Amino acid sequence: MTKRDIGLYIHFPYCRRHCRYCHFTTARYCSAGSEDYLKLLGREIELSEHRDLVVRTVYLGGGSPSLMSLRQLEALAQTLKRCFRPWVAEEVTIEANPEDLSPEWLRGAVRNGFNRISIGVQSLDNHVLRCLGRNHSADTGLKSISQAADAGFFNINVDFMLGIPGQTPTNVAQQVRFLKELPVTHLSIYLLELTPEDTRSHEKSGQQMYLAARDAAEDAGYHRYEVSSFARPGLECRHNLTYWRNREYMGIGLSAAGFLDGMDIRNTRNMLRYVRGIQAGRPVRTRRRISEQQRRLVTGLRLVEGVPLSILQSRLTDLQPLLEAGILLIHRNRLSVAPDSVLMLNEILGRYVL
Repeated sequence: MTKRDIGLYIHFPYCRRHCRYCHFTTARYCSAGSEDYLKLLGREIELSEHRDLVVRTVYLGGGSPSLMSLRQLEALAQTLKRCFRPWVAEEVTIEANPEDLSPEWLRGAVRNGFNRISIGVQSLDNHVLRCLGRNHSADTGLKSISQAADAGFFNINVDFMLGIPGQTPTNVAQQVRFLKELPVTHLSIYLLELTPEDTRSHEKSGQQMYLAARDAAEDAGYHRYEVSSFARPGLECRHNLTYWRNREYMGIGLSAAGFLDGMDIRNTRNMLRYVRGIQAGRPVRTRRRISEQQRRLVTGLRLVEGVPLSILQSRLTDLQPLLEAGILLIHRNRLSVAPDSVLMLNEILGRYVL
């Protein structure tokens, strides 16, 4: 019987401090706490009933996994290779903050099997970085990219944040174009999430900056394949495509999510409950089943390629107003969101799909 391929997400929640725009589950870093937590990760993997599946991609996210020591990275890598056999992961990503990186640490990460790095550069403007509460400067961000390439990372993603006071479409486009001269193979361009107090004028400004960044990225040779994702040809994030193409993945760690056997699975967000559950051999998590049609629409419409018309069934009639308005498009028997309407995706999903 052929074994199923999966992606594996591992959550390391620790940060030096919580960024005000971050909605992920985090905890303040302390060396002893992170050491104990990593032992729990190993135990959760050992408890998994899905260790017979074949891990093709790994994403170590957070939090700030770049706070992990090389010894901790090595121990985690050994646990994965011991628990998932054969170990054949082809894309192994680690998230990192620029200020945490050193040539030694980066070389050590590569030695332990990491071949893709996602660096939270966020901006090349020091004023914007201060507004975001980041701990690094623009120069540190640029240096981290070069150091990662020198250490042997062949696939380097840069996170870029839009919608911050002081940004303009012009300076955002200039910064994106500048990245063309660096060994950056992938861009993730995000809009700062708005609070209820924000006005429509802020939303319009954010949309203008997104369109400027999108056009600049495509002019620089990065093709958009998902709402926020741009890549050099052949260097799309395979792990994230696992999510968006509705394929199976396992989530390990505090608040980590997975999709296995047709079920959406999420670990508890409460650290104490997570610790006690793993120690007792009974991880605390929720499971729910979403219809395949709804799930494929929610994930697949994020992609430029869209979704096959065959999965829509009766929904196509409901979506007719969006088709007539040019917000949704049909091409070669696939449904997708029009390029200039992608920032409406959450509204579309909330009104017509969820």
